[in-house]
Formats: sequence, C-alpha cells, structure tokens
Amino acid sequence: MINQENINKYKIEITPVENSNGYASVVDVTEYVKEAGISDISIRSDSTDFDVGVYTYDKVDITFINFNGWFSDINQGSTIFKFGRDRAKVTIYYRDTTRTYIEVFKGVINDEFTQQNFDSNTVKVMALSYDSIFRKLNAIVGTVATGQTITSALTSLLNRPSVTNVINFDIAKITPLLDITIDETEILSNVSFKQALDRLLAISCSVLFIDETNTIVVRSREHNAGVQASFYNWGDEYGRNNIISVNNYNTGVQRAFNLFKIGDNISALNQASINKNGLREKTLSDIERIITDDTKRQLVVDTYINTFSNPKIEFELKVRSELAKDLKLFDLVTVDYKQKPLKKDKATIVYSGVLPLTANYNMPNLAEGQKIRGDMGFKIIEKKINVDNFITTLKLREIGTGAGDSLI
Repeated sequence: MINQENINKYKIEITPVENSNGYASVVDVTEYVKEAGISDISIRSDSTDFDVGVYTYDKVDITFINFNGWFSDINQGSTIFKFGRDRAKVTIYYRDTTRTYIEVFKGVINDEFTQQNFDSNTVKVMALSYDSIFRKLNAIVGTVATGQTITSALTSLLNRPSVTNVINFDIAKITPLLDITIDETEILSNVSFKQALDRLLAISCSVLFIDETNTIVVRSREHNAGVQASFYNWGDEYGRNNIISVNNYNTGVQRAFNLFKIGDNISALNQASINKNGLREKTLSDIERIITDDTKRQLVVDTYINTFSNPKIEFELKVRSELAKDLKLFDLVTVDYKQKPLKKDKATIVYSGVLPLTANYNMPNLAEGQKIRGDMGFKIIEKKINVDNFITTLKLREIGTGAGDSLI
C-alpha cells in the first residue's frame, strides 16, 4: 500500500459510474494505493517542443492493491465499479503544511489501458484529465455553422450535457485571441471533438485547458497578471534559496518559426529572425479549408509570426511541492539564478599583461555556469508533480514575443 508517510500528504478518491448519465457516491481509496503506485501528475498546455498549438490530455497512472476485489471489472466480486471502470472519476489531493487538502488532479479512468495482475493482486488504471472525454464525442453535421465566430462555434461544441456533466462551461472563459468568423464547416463535421477543437484553436491562435474550478478555458498564450512566485538559488544574498535544480535549459529556438503559411498564397515571415536563426517554416494545415477569405487568413499568419518568430528561453525548474501548490498554468514567476564561483583550481588567467599603475588589483569575481536574471518574467506551461518525493517540476517559458521584452 501507499507509504504511510505519504498517506497524510495525498488523498485519492474515486467516484464510480452509477448509470449512463450519473455517478455514485465518492469512495476514498487512499489506503489501497500501492507504495510508489502513483506516477507523476502532469498538467500542461502548449509545452511540446518543435511544434505550436499542440493540445494533449493530462494523465496519471495509479496502481491499487486489489486483495478485496474493489478494483476488479464489472460483475466481479465486491468491485466498486458496478457499471464498469471506464469514465469513473478520479480526484487526487495534496495536503499542505496547514493540513489543507488541495486538489492537484481531476480526471476519468480510461479502461482501455487498465492492467490487472492476478499474481500480485494489483490493478493499474490510467486516469486522463476531464477534457479527455472529447476523444469519445463527435461533432455532427450542423454542430458548427458557417458564419459563426470562433466563440460561437466553441460554445456549440462545448456547452452540451455530454460535456457539462463532467466539465463546467462558462462563456466568460471562452476568449480566443482571434474571434474571426468561419467560412466553411465541412472538415468540422463528422469528426471527433478533438479534431474540431484542434482546428478551431489553430485558427484562433489560442490554447484550451481546464482550470482549478473544473471549467473549460480558451484563451491566448499571454501570461496571467502579477508575479505569483519568485525563486532563488543558493547565491541569494537574503538566503531565500528555494530552487532544487534547473534542467533542460535552452534558447527556445526549437519552437521558433519565422515563416508561416496557409495554403500556397498566404504567408508571413520575420526576416530578422531568419537572418539570425535560419529559416524555420511552419504550414498551418487545414485552415484554408475553414477560412477562405484571404484577409482573415493573412491575419492568422501575422498573429503566429508575432507570437512565435523570436526564440524564448525555456527550462525546467524543480522546487518543493509546497512552494508550487497554488501555481497554475500561465502564472507569471521570476527566477533569480546566480552563477557559481569558480574553484581556485579551475580559475583561468583573466589578465596576463603588465598592469598599469592605475589598475584595480582586486581579482574579479570569477564564475561558471548559466545565470538567469531575476527581473525576467517566465510563464508556466507545464506542471509535473512527483507524488513520492513531493517535488514539483515547472516548465517555464520566457514571456513576451519580441527580443528583450521579458523584463518586468
């Protein structure tokens, strides 16, 4: 079962399906979780390298001890899943130092990936975030109509019982960056919700995620207002060091595209970025079959060029989960990472010539490694929680769209 030390830190609840339209009572299953039986919990939006606008579901794997048969399939012993495991709700809470339980994951079991081991009496389930229900719904003819704005089309898709029985819908939180009208709908009909949503998000240069109130959010990639947290390494003069490590630091060039195209005739480029980083081309597929007006097409590629043509620093920051418990996707943070002093045996000769009489003879402060300025802003594009060691990894991206516009 789950490590006794961890029982007080995390709580896991399952709400089984009761019938085709409803759910039974919540069951606390924390004590049946196998030790080290919870995978990392990932929450992300638009964090995939070498692409833009990629929308993926969050997920977590949980392994249960099944001696009493609670987690077996339908019609097997004392299972809690009287109507099957698929679509049963899973909620994971983290208990902070004030003994308050904070929700860190909400999702539904995808029974396609369930694995039951008879020898070890365990059942491993995969829970996908609530928005994974989109993969099992289809956009029928007439769901999205010609002449609708992106907001109206998203409302037609998302504000329906098959969605709102699981996720909340609030029109005030549907704010796409480009709310243009749709010209053609053929490839938005008789496809999965996931395909329809991907295409509408691509047209509007927007992202979709589920917020802390279990409500669908569609919005731009702009960071949230106000610095929500500041992080420091060991060199902070006030002793505020709270960084465990910084990893996978990169310039962001892998996600910079300086030539965007729609079809054969519409394009936008950033010549300065091409001169500096080389040509990095991206074709926005399918959009020409939904937006036929060239003026609107040009607006789309111009928006993408403004957003993605300049590289922005990205890296992963590891901190204690207690420090990151309230941080959300797109929250603004700062990272003050000072360089480490060089050891004497590693110090290189800084100046080997004859020193003039007016020279300052004090040895300069020698340092090695990368420095991150504390006055630069970064937004959270992914949050990964390790349940076993209570460490959270934040994937951060430098804010702004141009060169040097991330200072706050």
